[in-house]
Amino acid sequence: MTHEPRNAQRIRVLTSIASTAEANVLNPYTALVVNSLPPDIHVTPFRWRRALVGPYDVFHVHWPDTLVRMSVWQDLLKPVMFVLLMVRIAVCRVSIVRTVHNASPHEPLKAFESALLRWLDRRTGTWIVLSEQTRTPPHGDRVVIPHGHYRDWYGDVVDREPAPGSLLYFGLIREYKGVDRLIRAAHGLDETFALRILGAPQTAAIASDLRAAAKGDARIELDLEFATDRDLAEAISDAEAVILPYENMHNSGALLLALSLNRQVIVPRTPTTQELVDEFGDDWVITYDGPLTTGKLRSVLSVVRSTSPGRPLDMSRRDWARLGLQLAGVYRTRAPKAPQNI
Repeated sequence: MTHEPRNAQRIRVLTSIASTAEANVLNPYTALVVNSLPPDIHVTPFRWRRALVGPYDVFHVHWPDTLVRMSVWQDLLKPVMFVLLMVRIAVCRVSIVRTVHNASPHEPLKAFESALLRWLDRRTGTWIVLSEQTRTPPHGDRVVIPHGHYRDWYGDVVDREPAPGSLLYFGLIREYKGVDRLIRAAHGLDETFALRILGAPQTAAIASDLRAAAKGDARIELDLEFATDRDLAEAISDAEAVILPYENMHNSGALLLALSLNRQVIVPRTPTTQELVDEFGDDWVITYDGPLTTGKLRSVLSVVRSTSPGRPLDMSRRDWARLGLQLAGVYRTRAPKAPQNI
């Protein structure tokens, strides 16, 4: 439990995530961050009206492309509102804190959308990175606060005895996550295994491609739909290992979730996944080099079958109470000394 410092100033933080309740449906990370904070930190979810005229001392930005990306016609006013927001932030001297989740946006941005985000970058005072490997612009403070574990969120799930050779991919299925390549690699194996793909495709075209790739192979099960927390946790517990074949893996909450439920993970070797190998060991985090092929999948499956971690997984560095104090320290540093009345 975190405690409020004596004589602490109440700090108002606006987070760029629209609704913690809505975000938790896809990823409980937001709730875990907010719940870890001491009581002098008051966090409110993003609404354009609140951002433009509401009271707050710090603007904490996650996934900034959602503030400018125009995906449907209703978003046509987004650039105008974003400009007004940046003007309000400058005039009122609101501090911007940014958590860098990805090395770059998952999907390309239009030129003017990128220009708006560069403006946001120039105004950012503190960059929070989840890994030492994450690069940030040279200006502003840089603070490493790692991604926390999910053990408390899924603590009521009973660990099961998995079937040998059972692999699981889970999560939203986007182009860059390499799920089609995983299915093709698995299709070429001439051995006993079970691969389950659990998650909603981002587009109908992706779903169609996955069905075509898996056609005729009874060892590959496609559950192309959203999974509840309970269903997801049970699927992870049923698997011998989780495989996340992202083409450019940087940070991954899914990887931390699998480890939180005591499952080995198979991931491409990148600077950030190597950092996790150094932290948890190569018996928990199993890596391969380059694009996934049938031969590489056969090799990592052999490692899973021959390797059983003989020690509990130590995730104390990723305890949320500890991380919440670090984040609160960032807010206290960035907030004005006296509350603003805007």
